Amino acid sequence: MSATRPATDWFPAGSLVKLDPDLLFAADEPAGREILEITADTLHAQGYEIVAEAIERPGQLAAALHCGIAWAQGYLFSKPEPLV
Repeated sequence: MSATRPATDWFPAGSLVKLDPDLLFAADEPAGREILEITADTLHAQGYEIVAEAIERPGQLAAALHCGIAWAQGYLFSKPEPLV
């Protein structure tokens, strides 16, 4: 039986990794912000760029910026548009 590999082993360094929206929703609380910081630090140390997904409030954007996250998307920036 082989050992389980972490998900980050499957992506080359420099890849964009999207954070689950729940990490940003929880960033309003001190414990949630700490989890976001640890996650961002770990991914950055492994050479990944991070996309903060579902940014809806200025506080979420501030938390992402505090963690050195350079990419973001969400309702704070624009609403989804129909493709057809």
